[in-house]
Amino acid sequence: MSDSIPSSSTERQVKLIAAGLKELSLDSPTFRASMEHMHFQVRLVENWFNSILVYYKDFAKVHNELRSISENISGILCPTFINQGILDLDYTLPSLENSAAIMKKAFTELTEMYSLEEGTLRKLESFIKVDIREYYLIRKDFEEIQFKFDQYLIRYTSQPKTTDPRAIQQDAYQLYELRKQYLTVSLDLYFSLTSLQSNISSHLIEFAWSVLDDTPTTEKVMSVFQVGHFYRNLQNISHWNREFQSHREALLRDLHEARLQTEENALLPFRPPKELSAYSVSSLTNSNLIGESDDTSEKHGWLFMKTTVNQKEVWVRRWAFLKNGIFGLMNLSPSRRAVQETNKFGILLCNIRYSPEEDRRLCFEIKMIDTKLTFQCETRAELKSWMTVFTKEKRRALEIGGLDGKYAVLFDHFADSINTSVDNQLTTVDPKNYENMLRKFQAVQRVEYDGFSQSFRVQVNTPLRTERTNFACISHAFVNGTLIPTAATANIWGIVNWGTYYLGEGSKAKNGLTRWGISQDSLFPSFYPSYLKQLDVEMKSVFETLVDPDEFCLLSVRQVWAPSHKEELCGRCYFSQNHFYAYTNNSGFISLSKQPITNLVSVQVVEEQHCDVLKIFMVSGVSIKTKLFMDPGKVVSDQINLLIENHTVRNPLSMEQLISKFHEIREIFKKERLTALNTAAPRKVESVVTSADTGHREMRMNYSGEMDLVWDKVYPLPARALLHILVGDQSSIIHTILPFTDPRHEQIKAEMWCCDQKQRLTRRAWPMILWDTPSGREACIEQCIETMVHGQYYNITETTQLLKLPIGTPLRVKCRFIICGLNNSSCKLSIYSKVYFDDKSMLNSLSDGFLTRVVQLKVEKLDHKIDTVRQKLDDDKVVLKALRICGQITKRDAEYTNPIVEDRTTIQIIKKSIIVHYYWQRGFVLSALGLQWLLKWIWDILTSLRTHWVLVLALVVSAFFNLSLMGKTTVSYWTATKNESLIKSLVDVPNVMQRAVNLKDLDAMVTVELPDRQSACFSRFKVNSMVLNRGEDYDNFELKRELLELGVRRNELLTQLKALNRIEANLAVTEWRNWVISEGQRCDFVQKQLGLNDTDARWDDLVEYCRSCSYDLNEMLGRL
Repeated sequence: MSDSIPSSSTERQVKLIAAGLKELSLDSPTFRASMEHMHFQVRLVENWFNSILVYYKDFAKVHNELRSISENISGILCPTFINQGILDLDYTLPSLENSAAIMKKAFTELTEMYSLEEGTLRKLESFIKVDIREYYLIRKDFEEIQFKFDQYLIRYTSQPKTTDPRAIQQDAYQLYELRKQYLTVSLDLYFSLTSLQSNISSHLIEFAWSVLDDTPTTEKVMSVFQVGHFYRNLQNISHWNREFQSHREALLRDLHEARLQTEENALLPFRPPKELSAYSVSSLTNSNLIGESDDTSEKHGWLFMKTTVNQKEVWVRRWAFLKNGIFGLMNLSPSRRAVQETNKFGILLCNIRYSPEEDRRLCFEIKMIDTKLTFQCETRAELKSWMTVFTKEKRRALEIGGLDGKYAVLFDHFADSINTSVDNQLTTVDPKNYENMLRKFQAVQRVEYDGFSQSFRVQVNTPLRTERTNFACISHAFVNGTLIPTAATANIWGIVNWGTYYLGEGSKAKNGLTRWGISQDSLFPSFYPSYLKQLDVEMKSVFETLVDPDEFCLLSVRQVWAPSHKEELCGRCYFSQNHFYAYTNNSGFISLSKQPITNLVSVQVVEEQHCDVLKIFMVSGVSIKTKLFMDPGKVVSDQINLLIENHTVRNPLSMEQLISKFHEIREIFKKERLTALNTAAPRKVESVVTSADTGHREMRMNYSGEMDLVWDKVYPLPARALLHILVGDQSSIIHTILPFTDPRHEQIKAEMWCCDQKQRLTRRAWPMILWDTPSGREACIEQCIETMVHGQYYNITETTQLLKLPIGTPLRVKCRFIICGLNNSSCKLSIYSKVYFDDKSMLNSLSDGFLTRVVQLKVEKLDHKIDTVRQKLDDDKVVLKALRICGQITKRDAEYTNPIVEDRTTIQIIKKSIIVHYYWQRGFVLSALGLQWLLKWIWDILTSLRTHWVLVLALVVSAFFNLSLMGKTTVSYWTATKNESLIKSLVDVPNVMQRAVNLKDLDAMVTVELPDRQSACFSRFKVNSMVLNRGEDYDNFELKRELLELGVRRNELLTQLKALNRIEANLAVTEWRNWVISEGQRCDFVQKQLGLNDTDARWDDLVEYCRSCSYDLNEMLGRL
């Protein structure tokens, strides 16, 4: 099942994974817990919104009273009678007037700063009455169908194995229909919750912004109270909410497309088979339940487990998994809002077998040293899958060893608390680990950030939410990530970490459980600040096995990343000392990415009105655009550039020194923000186009059939470095190869790269030509990167405009540069050239030869320039140095102009006298050399013939006779060869015959046949023969020995014969058993349909036959 949508990317294709839909399609415990928890949260939000409405209605009354006070303050402090002589008019009256003016101004400013828009409050009221009520209706249908499905599943699995297969088949079809309804209503609920979450956030942001008036007065008051940066953050967030709304709707449409795939694929494993034999369990054995080995090394799914509650046997539903040789169980908590787990067991402790003695169908048993577990599968295919995967993984575990441990639950919060005998037996918590965890949790429970002390809260949008998600994130601070499913992962991601599962890098982690147990060392280094601890825990809870054990988070950035013009993804980017980790979660779509810091070249920041835009330049030459609405772009860019620079120096800073430098950058920014004037107009940033990486297209190397190969050489450079040497923004080396460029002009005028209609990077340049022409001294060329596979393959073309030589028709010169990476430190450059003429002419060949020769001469100059640049590069940072010397491959957002092949402008580049002189000189030299060789060859032949004419004549006669005899010999040889092949095909191919012997043929084969004679001589022989009379003595000892040997061989053959007879007898008995059962079922069916009884004489024979079948069936079952 594919619940993921590919998106454009810079370095690789971004895979958006619908983790919630995957859990929904499996009906996993995480999905059920998440739905219950989110339902509980919706109820809390509803009460919260009602409280907000009540509060702001009361606040509106206070606001009106405050406005009334500000209007009447002058009359209260300065009544009209006070200037009638009772007060001092020089000082007392002015003091009251000044006080009244100040208070009126202050109250007026406060009342004008707040604006309670009734439209926003009405939207909240409508949201509660419409959206939330609609969710409640879907939730009610979900609860009803889920209850009905669970009850019918319990009834279906509780049927005894003696139940008629037809009845089981009918129940299976009814269960399948209920499962379809349950899947549909689950999808409805999931989409309703997703839309509800988005609308709740949007309404709250709009409400938070609508409380304040966007006026100069408000901004001035905020500056007085020194909360101007909070106000600007609120402005930016409101702008983000309006801007991102269209992208959010597009993602929801993509999510609906993923829903269609889920509905199609989720039910395929549960579709009831049409064959009636698939519901019969009489023929199941251990051997036929173990299928052929395949690549499947893990198994997850619901099973019914046999246990006892209050000494009463019950069957309960548990989620079981087997991955990397570890077996374990998961279950919903008693509140049904979180996922819990039992102990985990190495597969070498488990012995699995089919359990036919159980009353229920499709059961298997897992036996350990002190425990025996009995499970029941829903379908026959599921049973076979569990048996096969268990058997295969156990064979693998025996080869690698080490999978024979028993692993207790690390955290009591995740221990299975369901009170059944098996759950209690399988769940234990190591008290040492638990006490150590509690001690160390005190160090991370509270964090300090920006002067605020707050309880530890996860501030990252995890893929799924349950009641224990916060604690699950905190648990990742105590143990490293593992590929084995755990309750911590289940309360964040689901049954597995879907991000690392599809990223493909999680497999690099160790198989099995890594660092199982809580370390006695400190959680964080002593110098690690408290505000980074929460960020580090968030990073490790999301990326788990992708984070190296010794890495810690140094920087977290909330960003909006644009993988293409039409897409924007919100998420977080975490930076450690050596890597950066990107995580996005948008409308249920998740993506993860991990890249080394060494893949970055530099970061630039441009301020816009409502956000800061970061341009991140990669080593590959592409750039990424990210928007920061909350974090200051200057601080972030300086910190990232510091990390990049730290990897280029010989003595890099330690993590403690980097944290100190980061703190200095923040402090400098705070001082600049306090002293800066806010009068500068915002600058507008150019849009940064993402990579035009064409993906892994065909990496074609050979163009010999289309163009002429003029250069092929291996350079000790990475492919990326050679790319920037040729086509970097500050490089003009690639133009050297053109036949008309002027070598005296190194710098040329060139455009920035942009994408054409085929999404290929293209640009134009105007190199200076060598000879004066009436049209000027510049000619236009077009460069195009047709195919780009970063670090491996680059296909670049360079095409000129129409050129006119004194001879021939107008033409274009096209050169193709193929860069193929051989390894990390070397690549091969192949250069092809071709001249394309605008029309046909007999003189075109002269122009073609002239220009091809010039290109061959100038390619050597290109090679010399590449070597010159290569000598300037450091051995350690070749790509980085090449980028700094030759420049980036900068792209611009602009419409692409018409390709140069459509430009009919012609430029004359060379004088006629030069090309005439070239061919005159070349033709004279070639003619002289050819004539000299021809004369010498003719002279040598004539001299030889004149001296040896007799020998020449004899040689001719001999050759004639040899040719005639050779023809005859050849015909005879091939005739003999053909006959020989025909005889071999008839003689050498063996004819093999086989014969089968039945039981009825044995008597005739084992009986010794004697001649049928009645003569007196033969009668006397039978009396005296030792062979026919074994009991009598005989003196021929040699014959006795031979007879003894024959007897021994006969005994061996008879033993084998008896074994074969026994096998055939068993087959006959099995056939008889199946025949009796089948006839009994047919008799039951006929009796029910026809209503037969003993009094009806018409069916006496049939009744007697059915009575005989019943007697034989009872007798056979009695023997069993």
